[in-house]
Amino acid sequence: MKISTCVASMGIVAVVVYFMMIGDCGHKEQFKRDASHKSISMTALTGKPNLVPIAIIGSGPAGLSAAMYAGRARHHTVIFDGPLKGGLLTNTTWVDNWPALPHYMGPEIIDKLRGQVESTGVMFLPKTVSSVDFSVWPYTLTTEDGIAFHVLAVVIATGATPRKLGVLGEEKYMGYGVSSCAKCDGPFFKDKEVVVIGGGDSAVEQAIELAPWAKKVTVLIRKNRMRAAQSMQDRLKNYDHVSLRYHVDIQEICGDGEEVTGVKIYNNKTESVEFLPVSGVFLAIGHDPNSALFANSLELEFGGYIRTMNKSQETSVPGVFAAGEVEDNHYRQASVASGNGVKAALDAIEFLSSIGYDLKMADQLKTQLVRKEDFIEAEEADVPLLTDYAEFKEFMKEHPDMLVVVDFFSEDCSSCMTMLPKYAETAYEFKDKAHFFKVDVGAHLELAQEFFVYKVPCILVFKNGNLVSRFASAMSKQELGDFVQKSLEDSIA
Repeated sequence: MKISTCVASMGIVAVVVYFMMIGDCGHKEQFKRDASHKSISMTALTGKPNLVPIAIIGSGPAGLSAAMYAGRARHHTVIFDGPLKGGLLTNTTWVDNWPALPHYMGPEIIDKLRGQVESTGVMFLPKTVSSVDFSVWPYTLTTEDGIAFHVLAVVIATGATPRKLGVLGEEKYMGYGVSSCAKCDGPFFKDKEVVVIGGGDSAVEQAIELAPWAKKVTVLIRKNRMRAAQSMQDRLKNYDHVSLRYHVDIQEICGDGEEVTGVKIYNNKTESVEFLPVSGVFLAIGHDPNSALFANSLELEFGGYIRTMNKSQETSVPGVFAAGEVEDNHYRQASVASGNGVKAALDAIEFLSSIGYDLKMADQLKTQLVRKEDFIEAEEADVPLLTDYAEFKEFMKEHPDMLVVVDFFSEDCSSCMTMLPKYAETAYEFKDKAHFFKVDVGAHLELAQEFFVYKVPCILVFKNGNLVSRFASAMSKQELGDFVQKSLEDSIA
């Protein structure tokens, strides 16, 4: 009995000590989080212009969902659209797994989300954040045009960028037959043979998007099976000219110096090498997180994903949260990104409350809060549409000393449509130094073919009737201006 009593007593003591340890751990964690807030004082907001209580970087499903919750909480919220308004979902076709909206186009889902967010009063700014300073609170976000915003809480939802193969010829022929957006560039490959590289859902998407245009589509898969959902694979059965090849590694993308002519492939089962003649190579091998902007400010995980902690969307910096493919290295689904965006917004709202910021404080600071009317829209030139090749050649002949810049775009390309206003602003800035045109490749595909344009957006620069520079990718306003300026300088040298 004494022994039993002793054991029982020891058990009670152990349980008590255990719960004390748990309580102490919880207390230490709470103390750690409270301590991290000690450097945060409302007095630091005195006199600060361009104040943003909740800033959201990125406007895909994660960013929009975060904005919706922040706006509903009546917090003054600003969402920075970034270089691709709406994120990668705007470059997809049919989406069958978005809750309550079966079989909807990606851009339609984004439009519905955006409209819902706008109804809450959230401010959208068509700007891209180019640098951040998380060392001192309030934190500072600086856009590519040099405007600094002082922010109390941040939600990072910058998404991901399509991954590249890293093989010989890939960079050389990017924009000359190599692409990662079939929706944007598919029409350039009418009646031609192309390959899609990858085995996931995005590879199926690319193949289906190419099917109405290409004569033959071959999906090259590294393993012995596809990773794509079975429902996605079943959709390929509707296309007789779409075929699958397994056990394939790409060794080289080949070309004639101007455009893609084929790929050199290695069969990792038979160990044989083969040249496959094709005109287009579409990459669908996954994505890399857009986290480089935060590499010196936040803890990152393997692969460059932003580390989140405490079973929340918290990052290593108090008041900074991350959601979507910039932090999710496992699920990588639009609906998951949306859910994590909601969590990030709730975390941000809780953070503001924990440091003493509420709607009463917001009213006291209202003259310092960012207003959209504070930002004067840049002037834009009325860029003429180019529709006739002969007239264009005649124009260049009549203006031999002037630089001529042409933007090839497609209305189906979200990157193109995001870039068009920036192109018009750049045209205005350089109106005395260069002539600017734009080409809608959906209406005038023959013009794109004349100049070997196989990818949009694509900027071509001419002088004396000769092509002097080309850039086949989306650009920020700053990059676009620098590109035109360099073309000017090179043409004079």
